[in-house]
Amino acid sequence: MFGVTSKFPVPILYRHILKAAARFPSTNRTSIIAEIKEEFHQSRALTDNKEIARRRALAVDGLKKLEEYSSIDKNSSQWEVYMKGMEHKFDH
Repeated sequence: MFGVTSKFPVPILYRHILKAAARFPSTNRTSIIAEIKEEFHQSRALTDNKEIARRRALAVDGLKKLEEYSSIDKNSSQWEVYMKGMEHKFDH
């Protein structure tokens, strides 16, 4: 990741999320990308600064998660996923 923070303009954040989603290892990748696009397009009309900040924080968190999963070696039989706030890891 390029150190994306809540300070980045929304269009840059949007592009980073779409690029990460395109690399996301899922059979549902196409629908995930469609949902991301729909969510951003629906959010365009927002005027409430608190709601905008909340959604931006969710987008940044979502980008971090997408990038974590996108970096998983799909050919490996050993996957480790660490969940935020969890003390143990999940192995595949």
